[in-house]
Amino acid sequence: MSPERPSARPLALLLGWLPFACMGTLFVLVGLGIGAAFAIESQHLTRADGYVVDYEQRGNQFHAVVEFTALDGARITFVDSTSGSAPLYRLEQQVEVRYDPAAPRRTARVHSFISLWLLPAIFAGIGGLFAAIGWIGLVRALRRRARGV
Repeated sequence: MSPERPSARPLALLLGWLPFACMGTLFVLVGLGIGAAFAIESQHLTRADGYVVDYEQRGNQFHAVVEFTALDGARITFVDSTSGSAPLYRLEQQVEVRYDPAAPRRTARVHSFISLWLLPAIFAGIGGLFAAIGWIGLVRALRRRARGV
């Protein structure tokens, strides 16, 4: 008689869940990394009060045109990179602007939850969901394999 070997099905399940779990974990780490980089960068930027002076429409997306006064007294106008299918801010609404005084025109952006945390939250949220499903599936497959089911 030959010794019983575990069925191939749990091994296939194991190999099916592992990439899912690893990719989900990688997405969580990328989201956390992007969030940490944004948080660290924003600590080193200068803060100013800006005002929405106009909107720029690109396709069906609206970008706020913001004006603020830099530390050297120069009036800077920039188009915010965050957009929506409807304007995100009202005209003349005050917004917090962060910029590097060495290059205010190139580095200025509206400092808001969406501009700072939306991308990291999407990566970490979707990654967390995939990682949880993958790791739970992997643990269940390992338990089945250990029982020889």
